[in-house]
Amino acid sequence: MRRLAFVALALILTAGCSDAPPGAGSTSSTVPAATTSPPTNPTTTSTAPPASTSSTSTPSSSTIVTTIDAPDSPFRGDGTLRSLPPATYFPAAAVGAAADVDWAAVGPDWILALIIHEQEYRPALILIDPSDRAFLLGGWDWEGGARLQDWSPDGTRIAYTDAWLSPHTIIIDLLGGLEGEITTDYEADTVRFTRPTGRDVVVGRIYEPDGARISVFRTDGSMWADLVGPVQSADEYSPKRLAWLYHPDGMQVVVSDGDSVRLLSNRGEPIRRLPVDGLYCDVVRWWKADEALVSCLDPTYAATEIASCWPDTGRELWAVPIDGSAPRPVGPETGPGGGCDEPGAYESGRVDAVALGSTLIIETAGCCECGGDLEVWLPDEMLMPGLVECSPWLVGIRSGKALVHVVLRDYNVSGIAEVAAGGSARIVAPGLWEEAWAEFVALTDDPPGSG
Repeated sequence: MRRLAFVALALILTAGCSDAPPGAGSTSSTVPAATTSPPTNPTTTSTAPPASTSSTSTPSSSTIVTTIDAPDSPFRGDGTLRSLPPATYFPAAAVGAAADVDWAAVGPDWILALIIHEQEYRPALILIDPSDRAFLLGGWDWEGGARLQDWSPDGTRIAYTDAWLSPHTIIIDLLGGLEGEITTDYEADTVRFTRPTGRDVVVGRIYEPDGARISVFRTDGSMWADLVGPVQSADEYSPKRLAWLYHPDGMQVVVSDGDSVRLLSNRGEPIRRLPVDGLYCDVVRWWKADEALVSCLDPTYAATEIASCWPDTGRELWAVPIDGSAPRPVGPETGPGGGCDEPGAYESGRVDAVALGSTLIIETAGCCECGGDLEVWLPDEMLMPGLVECSPWLVGIRSGKALVHVVLRDYNVSGIAEVAAGGSARIVAPGLWEEAWAEFVALTDDPPGSG
């Protein structure tokens, strides 16, 4: 599961590339972090209405029933979580708070989102259930500049760094408080829980000309493995980008470093190099149980003038078996390229995809206008739903539909939408986007083909 934050709408809409052919893409930005420990006697500063004080179950691993008035309750008097900063913004569209959530049911098809009030810039961390009901979990230190990084597969923990680039990673059990802290000898830009259990944490500096690297840590701060790096880049202006996918069995990892795609053990031991006929490849998500989806720049296209005129174009998708057998194309293959002004030479960069039965939904990359599109490839035609045409980022699959973090033009903010197999699109929890934008969107699960 990859979960990245979203750029502000104003930056997207003002980014100009003159009369360039529109491309597509998802761009990441910072999301702030929670406090590192729950307050002992919290003072509620929330403007939220009081939540219900009825009994609420603790996580599924426990049968103990508690109430928000109990001294050891994870909830404040307003129903929000003590493990998070006090809430200063209660979304009007929220139906309740953390104390109203059935935590034993949290899992696939639930959404964790950090939203920011559009006018007052107040943050709120929310859960959205499979019926699109929103629950306020608590506040967030958004102005502190820290970054929410990931949500654990079991839905009970979050990982964050205390800055955009930081050697400090904090793990919070939402119902229990501080779980652990990890300190690295480098400043990380990306942190993810391992799959399938989320027992460990992968910490990476994936963009760094002087030494990109990926390491795995226990939540107590001890190192488990150095997976990759440090990797040096010959060009400081074009640093290599590292990426990884933990296999669903947790024992193997697929990594890409810009030069190759390789299969490693979960201790970083090399198993095999995977054959991919492409340049600057990125592993994206699992396509099938033993196939990684990989986005690569087509070598023929890269050798032509247009690849320099329009960076991030000419990328195509491949399903790459981890047993070393030949990859197969996912979606259309890139054309031969050509001159910068040559008709038909431009080819969108295809960077991600999900499959809904026989329907293929592809995210493309680009720099201009809104920057990005979502292509819906049906068996007999290709559609581009207008609702998700502005900087879409494919999050995964939710209830059989593609979940998309996207700029909603009707609201002029980034929000959440779903695209069905037939190409129809709808907004998820539309009431939220009348006053706020989505800064971070994540699903818990990471099955093949869904992120």
